[in-house]
Amino acid sequence: MMFTFLFAAFVAQSAPVSALMPLTDTHRRDMRCAALFAIVSTLQKDRSALALVYPDVTQRGRAYFADIGERVVRETGQTKETVQREFLVQVWQWRDAIDIPEETCSVIAAGMETCLPLLDAADTARMADDATTLPQP
Repeated sequence: MMFTFLFAAFVAQSAPVSALMPLTDTHRRDMRCAALFAIVSTLQKDRSALALVYPDVTQRGRAYFADIGERVVRETGQTKETVQREFLVQVWQWRDAIDIPEETCSVIAAGMETCLPLLDAADTARMADDATTLPQP
């Protein structure tokens, strides 16, 4: 009985199936980059030499992660929980890829080569948005 009630409540909160859009390649790329920033941030906090060659991605990566998550939810109609699960899939894919010590540096380097420009572009867009929302005297 309780399960039926909880299931009905869950279904009522979920977006209708017809309203859900699949993740695009861009969504997956951006989520993959957000996951990489989380991993690199952790390695930077641990003072790992292979991550310290990059600019600190902790604060910027966190903002990127949140922005991408919100955008994916908004553009696809997926629930936050579904998007969070996809982020976890991306993190585990990165962890599997960097689990081979002799390839870790090249895997992270290739990922950061793709992802850092996206982070810089997101920062620029965020600053432009902030400038337009500041109260004018």
